[in-house]
Amino acid sequence: MGAAKAMAQSGIQLKRTVVFVFFGGEENGLIGSKLFADNPVLPKEKAVTFINLDMVGNGTGLSVNASAPYRNLLKYFEEANTKYISSPVPWFST
Repeated sequence: MGAAKAMAQSGIQLKRTVVFVFFGGEENGLIGSKLFADNPVLPKEKAVTFINLDMVGNGTGLSVNASAPYRNLLKYFEEANTKYISSPVPWFST
């Protein structure tokens, strides 16, 4: 929610719509994720990227995955980790 708030308050004019979706307790059957995937608020074909922040705040470190076309996104996570967390970061790319 902090990222959504920061983006909303930044004053930056984005070229695309950004949708923040939060799910909890997904271990019980991905109920919220499935509902959202079956009933998206915007057409799926308009989606450019998806960032999943799973297990945020559990204190065990940071792992980031990005497909080849979006590897440039990794630098933003690395910068935030360096500035706010300073933990070793295992990077994985798919």
